[in-house]
Amino acid sequence: MELRESIIEEMSSAILLLDEENRVTDLNRAAMNLLGSKSSDVLGMEIDALGLEWLEVDEFDSSHAASSREVKHGEVGHEREYEIELLTYDEDEVSTGYKALIIRDITVYKRAMAYWEAQYKRYSRYLERLVEQRTRQLRDAERMAAIGELASMVGHDIRNPLTAISGATYFLKNKSGLGADERSREMLDLIDDNIEESNKIVSDLLEYSRDIQLDRSATNLLGLLGDALSSIEIPEDVMVVNDVGEEYIDVDGQYVKRVFLNIIRNAFDAMPHGGTLTITSRKSIRGLELSFNDTGVGIPEEIMDDIWRPLFTTKPKGMGFGLAICKRIVERHGGEMAVESRVGEGTTFTVVFPLGLDFQDERVLLDVEETFQKVK
Repeated sequence: MELRESIIEEMSSAILLLDEENRVTDLNRAAMNLLGSKSSDVLGMEIDALGLEWLEVDEFDSSHAASSREVKHGEVGHEREYEIELLTYDEDEVSTGYKALIIRDITVYKRAMAYWEAQYKRYSRYLERLVEQRTRQLRDAERMAAIGELASMVGHDIRNPLTAISGATYFLKNKSGLGADERSREMLDLIDDNIEESNKIVSDLLEYSRDIQLDRSATNLLGLLGDALSSIEIPEDVMVVNDVGEEYIDVDGQYVKRVFLNIIRNAFDAMPHGGTLTITSRKSIRGLELSFNDTGVGIPEEIMDDIWRPLFTTKPKGMGFGLAICKRIVERHGGEMAVESRVGEGTTFTVVFPLGLDFQDERVLLDVEETFQKVK
């Protein structure tokens, strides 16, 4: 067998040679595999008699020496796509009617292209959201800088009189007879409590408006959560289920511990009659997800969007900076916070921290591998 014939015989594309009446005069091995027949069974038969009427050879433009089209064939859900090319041969510009039909199975190629187009659109949407997020963060940073400067001035001006009032109260308690009777002592204690509360408001305002400077390091998530739980008193009627894995994340441990403490305290407050706090972690395409699920009173739907807003609170004390500060800390790490809740059933706070590129690359490779396994 000549080299030319050998190459044609080994081609993955099916090749059938047809005469002027669309009868098969020759075919290669790929064409036989497509037809499921031997060459001796096929030669001399019309193309439509071979079950290839779906190729619609007569629909090709015979005025051109070469024309092609793409067709689908098969049951819905199991269709395969083919590129059909028809070459018409002539001698001295006079058509002989002889044709070469080349059939290429492009199913895998088409499905791969559809997959990558979907991934491109998905990544484009991700970039758009990222630009929006960075733009919003820039605006927030500018606003925070202005608020921080104002808060610093106001905080200083407020703390001076608070210090004077605290000193005067101390004097009245210890240097005069004003605190001798019980009613006077109650009033002085009330002044002290309100001074302390006012100082906390000033501190929260300064903390919220201050730029967050992170000192990142590889931190053991389970150990960090354990530190947070050990530094807070767990109510006797509350059970904590810690199902967090031994994961390491690149974060500022002190800041993240504050986030955990705030979420845990809120969970305990939401279960005044006892319950269960379940803490879990898992890897996802978004990053490392940490969920805090309590069985408390839940959050009414009408205030779900307000809980992240500074100065919003449902508690008798406090200024509502806790969750707002937590959200800023998590977003400063490049992560995100979310909440789901049903009144009377409980609340789940989810904190997501981005993982390194190694995990992201691994996930992408797995996606590609799974996709090509499906399209083959």
